[in-house]
Amino acid sequence: MNPKKLTIRRIMEDASVLQVFGNKSATAENSPLAPAVSTRVAHDEINKFIYKKKEIEPSLLDFIRKSVSTVEGIEPEDTAYGRAITQLIEESYSPHIKQMGLEGFKKYGQVTKRERPPSEWQKEQRKKHGWTRFTSVDAGDIWQKELDKKTGKWYTTRPRAFFKTDRQRIEGLKDGLWESTGTDTTAITPGNLDELISELSHQMQYGPLKIEQRKSLEKRRRKEKKEYGEDVYDIPNTMEYEAHSVIQPTIQKRFETLLDSLSQPFTLESLFQNQ
Repeated sequence: MNPKKLTIRRIMEDASVLQVFGNKSATAENSPLAPAVSTRVAHDEINKFIYKKKEIEPSLLDFIRKSVSTVEGIEPEDTAYGRAITQLIEESYSPHIKQMGLEGFKKYGQVTKRERPPSEWQKEQRKKHGWTRFTSVDAGDIWQKELDKKTGKWYTTRPRAFFKTDRQRIEGLKDGLWESTGTDTTAITPGNLDELISELSHQMQYGPLKIEQRKSLEKRRRKEKKEYGEDVYDIPNTMEYEAHSVIQPTIQKRFETLLDSLSQPFTLESLFQNQ
């Protein structure tokens, strides 16, 4: 998307007409367009250059609407934040975005379970009420904390965002549990931009490759994971290290740049500079 473009609605919502024209003292007499065009023609010219919103892929649109909070009358996808996300996805080979709660991640075996020390409040309540009062779900259905009665230890189970290449393109097999989307997939918790950016790093690795190259890269990834386990993220020259220590910071910076650019005020000249 071109950050210089915007809708008339956005113009009217974000600033007064005079602010948009970049001149608080602008009048019919000193406006650079006034001598050349009528009001109707001026509107026609502006309409000619305003941003025309593309149809947004459904999974991306759903993500934006879960990620962005707006006021009535402004759609999340029309905000600078929403447009920056859309542009970032477009530049990152447009993966499918699958948003799931904890139970969804459990089905794919993509969760982490770690011991967590009990708080002083929990210790106190444990004495009063026993063990079973503390099996609960935090943050909706995203995190789960539970007590192992046998060990007396608390554990937190959390989703683990992941990237999945389309198996039909790589292995020629039906996906089974994995639903085939005809494209690569980032699996994340609802509206979580940090997770999305993290998994886009893998999309940048696979996105430009042809099928045979994808097969080779996937074999390499599996070999490295088998050899190094969870340490693979900290070992230079592995795919996971490259993705999260080299590519991911670049994607994060790109998003920040897009957001900053799309948040800038617009001037009349910017609407016509590419004429």
